[in-house]
Amino acid sequence: MTVSTRPRRNSTTSLQVPALSGAAARRPAWRQRLVDIERGAASGFRGSSSFFVHLFFSSVVFVAGMVLGLSAASWTALVLALTIVLTVELFQHALKIALEPVRRQSARSCEEAIRAGAAAVFVSVTGATVTVLVVFGARLSAVMTELS
Repeated sequence: MTVSTRPRRNSTTSLQVPALSGAAARRPAWRQRLVDIERGAASGFRGSSSFFVHLFFSSVVFVAGMVLGLSAASWTALVLALTIVLTVELFQHALKIALEPVRRQSARSCEEAIRAGAAAVFVSVTGATVTVLVVFGARLSAVMTELS
């Protein structure tokens, strides 16, 4: 079986991605997507030490939540906050990778884009921190009231 490496045109899209060679060409599209997700996550976690900081504090929050016996709604808020933080971190990592080749040519605009990404990370972390404080504060207040 011969695999073409030239882009193909059809009536539904203007340009299709060329076929991949080797094992990737034999994978179904949904499976290749899962492989891409795994590789992207691994790249993000290996490429930035801030992921380890987020995961460490997430573990602390998880243990504290278990000790305090949080409700399902509280867990939902905490998981959503963590998901948003990790998503924004991954976008920041992707932005750095995408801008690396052009960084030398237009350093100023690349630096501004990276700063904007860093600001987005800061906003998401701040929002997650406030969410954790509100959820734990409400639960601690309820526990203290029960003990009184």
